[in-house]
Amino acid sequence: MRETWRAVVGYESKYEVSDLGNIRSKFRQQEFNARWGVAKMRFPAKIMLQSKTKAGYKYVSLSKDAVKKKHLVHRLVMRAFAGDSCGLQVNHKDGNKGNNALPNLEYCTPSENLSLATKMLGTRRGEAFGTGKIKESDIKTIRADKRLLREIASEYGVTLQAIHLIKRKKNWCAYRDWE
Repeated sequence: MRETWRAVVGYESKYEVSDLGNIRSKFRQQEFNARWGVAKMRFPAKIMLQSKTKAGYKYVSLSKDAVKKKHLVHRLVMRAFAGDSCGLQVNHKDGNKGNNALPNLEYCTPSENLSLATKMLGTRRGEAFGTGKIKESDIKTIRADKRLLREIASEYGVTLQAIHLIKRKKNWCAYRDWE
């Protein structure tokens, strides 16, 4: 399979990304004023080294206007070959975070991404995770409780934000009390 290269969005003059998940810098030549006159510097094109985050995603550091910024490789690939995400997430179809080839990537909603991770990788959520302090049976009680959020949070030993998200149905969405 032949590797196809496209410009990295936002860094068109400096970097390219391939459909196989490689990033390379473009050849460029710059002139600047030195003490002895105008000096020319040449920067050859080269494949860039990729590092891994603690979660296992590959990233590269790209610089523009003397500012370095880290970018996740799978997002650079999708932005260059499939366009902007409009708030969607990038899913690795085979579950391998290191495989950033275009055929292995797709846009999906955050809930689709979470359900795919649960199905494919066996990711545990909620009560099945094991370290959770709140059980599924407590959700209906918490949502019906009229006390201050901090009182409920201290009773269950969780943060105020955790109780707030449960009450607003932003967390524990899988458990819906159909009343």
